[in-house]
Amino acid sequence: MSTFSSDLRAGIGPAAILIALTVIFAVPPAAEANFGVATFSVSVKRDGGAFDGNGVKGAARTGTGRYYVQFMRDVSHCMYAASVRGKNGGQVSIKQRAGNPQRLRFFTFSRDGEPRDLPFDVTVSCNGGVRTVGDY
Repeated sequence: MSTFSSDLRAGIGPAAILIALTVIFAVPPAAEANFGVATFSVSVKRDGGAFDGNGVKGAARTGTGRYYVQFMRDVSHCMYAASVRGKNGGQVSIKQRAGNPQRLRFFTFSRDGEPRDLPFDVTVSCNGGVRTVGDY
């Protein structure tokens, strides 16, 4: 017997179940903005060009080992990861762009830690909610 039918026999009617489901799936208040679940990815070339992108407006190289990627939405409350492509390896670090929640900055380095123009891949995963300082 399903949980639903046993709940009906216990005296919990369809209206009570509908109210419970409404509470579970209720839309959050406007103060708790929800930007939806999304995953973006992009491959950035050594010269800053982007290819195989999903949810990306563009990318550019701004200096030796310095890049940015502009996404289609606010990614300031998302998780992101990047890795250098190629057989020689290297390092990449990510920083949020102050004043532009749709943009991330990337810095690429050789294996020895010297700034170097290197191709890299990025994945951004957004869980749908906005975190506040108290959430950490």
